[in-house]
Amino acid sequence: MWISVPRVRIHAGQLNDTAQVAVQLSEQGIEVEEAQWPVPSDTRRIDLVLVDFDLLDEWLPYYLGKGIPIINLVKKDLSLEIRKNLFSKGIVDYIQMPVVEAELVNRILAYLHFYSDPERLFRHQPDRTIPSANTAYDLIDLTCNYLNNNLSENLKLDDLSRRLGTNRNTLCRRFKNRIGLGIYAWVRSKRLSIARRMLINTDLSVQQICFEVGYSNPANFSTAFKSFYGQSPSELRKSVMNSKELIMKSKEGEFNS
Repeated sequence: MWISVPRVRIHAGQLNDTAQVAVQLSEQGIEVEEAQWPVPSDTRRIDLVLVDFDLLDEWLPYYLGKGIPIINLVKKDLSLEIRKNLFSKGIVDYIQMPVVEAELVNRILAYLHFYSDPERLFRHQPDRTIPSANTAYDLIDLTCNYLNNNLSENLKLDDLSRRLGTNRNTLCRRFKNRIGLGIYAWVRSKRLSIARRMLINTDLSVQQICFEVGYSNPANFSTAFKSFYGQSPSELRKSVMNSKELIMKSKEGEFNS
């Protein structure tokens, strides 16, 4: 199972049976939603977006600005020039329609594993002591929502506790019991996982991403990132570029065969 539910949003009229795809993905623990303009106002994180070819330019600025990977759904063979243009815009892949449902599900699963928050990939969750009081759940939900919306802030536990109407010891204890990590460790993992997604899905520089996720020093950011993921931000960016080049070459081979 996933640690938290991955979410896939679909802006596509080309799928013959979106409902059936949603059922198959739900069996894999993935939530699917069909969306239309305007963008839904909820703040839930989206992990992957499928967009019709004709709608790409409409949705691209919104999702790329948030570092969310996009798969483009196309109706016909694309020329080499069009494919180059699509990848230069920032999509991670395209899928030619019509497509077998099982293939589409497998492609979505593959991209979720590669592009989404690595914390979702842990298949085993250790036993944890979960507080029974609903107020404990409410407090931690509020804490996580606040932290997610203010990850770039210079976090001070005493200030955070006051804002949430509790004290430092209670907050830290309940957070560790519920989440399994201390608050600072959780915030660091979130900052770095968002940085990873931005390195993969945007053209922002390493320094820009460093500041965006709340680090004031690029050297400290690179050190923390390498310690967490085993490779530096620049090494990850290079590997992603190589992967996209391989995808392009593969697509060119399919087109020319």
